[in-house]
Amino acid sequence: MNAATQIKKMSVATVYGKIKTADLLTAGPDGKIVPKGPVKLFRVFGRAVGTKTGISNFGEWEQLTGQFRAISESGEIFDSSALFLPDVALDAIKVALAGATAADFAIDLYAVADEKSSVGYTYTFQHVLPPSGDDPIEKLSAQIGALSLPAPTPEPEKKEEKPAKDKK
Repeated sequence: MNAATQIKKMSVATVYGKIKTADLLTAGPDGKIVPKGPVKLFRVFGRAVGTKTGISNFGEWEQLTGQFRAISESGEIFDSSALFLPDVALDAIKVALAGATAADFAIDLYAVADEKSSVGYTYTFQHVLPPSGDDPIEKLSAQIGALSLPAPTPEPEKKEEKPAKDKK
């Protein structure tokens, strides 16, 4: 296995590099340029123990603190104690971290062409390992599972009653 490169700040820019919109597009069967679909940027996993916020020349930022490892599509391995993620992925991990001392997670991060976006793409992610921590949804699911409703039973067929003939 490749040795990990320790980096000060882990982000899309430090692991993947600059995203080129052209890399997210392809020629369709009719020759028109169409989105490729999600393009995997890298896999990142680790243990988040907190967040840190600040302001830079580019605006407000928020990072996760803890121990993180990223593996690029080319197999490069990066380790860091500071992780910057797009909001769509960051928010899911922050929710798991809220009220917990740590949250373990593993995700694959993707870019998707999006003509409505000012930069030409948006981010999405897929859980490889859902964030752990004090997960209230899992706790509720376990409780509800014990109280699950019985399967619906079909209603018995009603027999049509024929009107009685008048006996005179």
